[in-house]
Amino acid sequence: MMEFYTGRLPAGFKYVGQDNYCIYDLEAEKQTPYSYLYSDSATSCIIVIAIGESMETGHKTVCMAHLSRLQRFDAFFQLVTKTLKQGICLYAQGANPVSDSTTQTSTQNVIILMQNLQSIINANSAYIATLSISVGQGNPNCGWGTYGVNVDAASADYLQPTNRYYELSNTDRCTAQGVQTLFCVYGLKTMNIYPEQLYILHNTDELEFPKNEIKTLVDRAIADDFTQICDMTDDEILTKYSSTPQYEAAWFCATMREAAEFANNYYK
Repeated sequence: MMEFYTGRLPAGFKYVGQDNYCIYDLEAEKQTPYSYLYSDSATSCIIVIAIGESMETGHKTVCMAHLSRLQRFDAFFQLVTKTLKQGICLYAQGANPVSDSTTQTSTQNVIILMQNLQSIINANSAYIATLSISVGQGNPNCGWGTYGVNVDAASADYLQPTNRYYELSNTDRCTAQGVQTLFCVYGLKTMNIYPEQLYILHNTDELEFPKNEIKTLVDRAIADDFTQICDMTDDEILTKYSSTPQYEAAWFCATMREAAEFANNYYK
């Protein structure tokens, strides 16, 4: 059953945006005390939560990411196999549209997910103790695009992933003034040119992108005429830039415009 939370976000709430990841050691000292790790609006993307014991500390650790493309799936599962010991509990939700021509990307992401699950099994003699995958459930705007996990040990649903829904503002999702969106759109494309500079996945615990990487993203966006979004209608933005325009998040166009305006004003 879907749970809705429209009031104040709980203390320790941590949002994990698209193509970001979070690795959280539940027992490590001197770290930010999170209570709930959360992501939303997974249309063709897949949100993955992996829970196990840290190879380094032996502590219970949660790895979470919102993944969109082959290289980012591969990068996240490499992190999981390097971070967690055998006996991993793995949960995934997303790739939701099931009755539209745009489902090709969703299908490809499910295939990539399954291939990476096998990579966990093959790596370091690891095994998956628990596996729960929910994909192709339909319109993600009906709740299937949200996923999160309670990491507060005092909570009744401790370490039990759910599709609880939090109503967020764009600021709640990202304070990077459009840079996060530029990273989602152009991060991999710019890596082909500057592989030493850009991340495949961005660590959501990092406060900001390095200045040289922001400049690289902006330059690529300008060269690709991404700034034309400033003058486009919502329908035009969805048609040109969304792989699932019929199911896109309500805030998609606003964040795309924010990113285009950031790039447009960067050198002014």
